[in-house]
Amino acid sequence: MSLAIKHGARVHGIQPEMILAVVVIEGILREAGFATTITSCVDGSHSNASLHYTGSAVDIRIRDIPQEKLELLRTSIADRLGMDFDILLEADHYHCEWQPKKPIGVTS
Repeated sequence: MSLAIKHGARVHGIQPEMILAVVVIEGILREAGFATTITSCVDGSHSNASLHYTGSAVDIRIRDIPQEKLELLRTSIADRLGMDFDILLEADHYHCEWQPKKPIGVTS
């Protein structure tokens, strides 16, 4: 596993679903030949409604990934994590958030 946490990034209070997401992201990036660095979890400045503040979002550094591979890797991450996660390609990071599309326990 090639996982690092940027100095100053806070992970205390991260939701368990985000731990799963980071493991999946790390595996996909490692298979593609890239390291995974968490740049923000429950820290930093985000919008007022950001899921970072509830521990349901994480940012992953992308500066070492060639531009032409960013969308393909984003799609791979999104496909592997499924519909309860949103993976956004921001200017300098992947933003991954856990946001279930229907209430937990509802099957239909």
